[in-house]
Amino acid sequence: MDIPDPYSKTAKMTLRVIDGKLRHFSGAPLPPLPEGTIGDFIVPAYKLGRTSLSHWMQCEAVIELLPKGAELLADVRRERVPDKWKGACEELQAAVTDPWKPGRLFVRIRLNEPLRLRLRGEKPGKLVDCECCIPELKQEGVSLNHAYALVTGTFEPDRHSRGGNVFDHCFFLNKKKQQGKDLWCSLDLRRNTWKHSSRGDATSHC
Repeated sequence: MDIPDPYSKTAKMTLRVIDGKLRHFSGAPLPPLPEGTIGDFIVPAYKLGRTSLSHWMQCEAVIELLPKGAELLADVRRERVPDKWKGACEELQAAVTDPWKPGRLFVRIRLNEPLRLRLRGEKPGKLVDCECCIPELKQEGVSLNHAYALVTGTFEPDRHSRGGNVFDHCFFLNKKKQQGKDLWCSLDLRRNTWKHSSRGDATSHC
């Protein structure tokens, strides 16, 4: 096993089942891991058997991505925003994680309910509907996707279609800072990293 970079997000280990127990491929026992540690264990599908694989693929879990009251920033293209709405947008003096493109302005969306993600098998997951409000528009959406569609419909009126992928276009405020600045991270980053936290609360149905 390679010695992992202590600052990397994950460490990869090749495992083998020996006498019904997971061990390193060499036969050595696994290093001690904190209670609640979550990771991915990839095995050939045929080793699971059809019944086990079918059952596993049907398993669902619902996790909370962000709490009620949290605010997100939805990005819009500066050149598409009518002059009368530019004052309602925000220009960030902060760090923003990828995907990041220059020439963006931001519109605030507030969650009236916790934002939850429904996972099934190994699919990326879909957002559960959650009521949101857009303070600058004094409008509410029945879901984050609906709220973002309302934002783009007003702030980018020349677009042929409204909305977009909220995981790429909506950002949440991370508790960490980057070089002393607020750090806004894409919702996609939140979706992809929740399972590496032992603090996440999930409701499973198998």
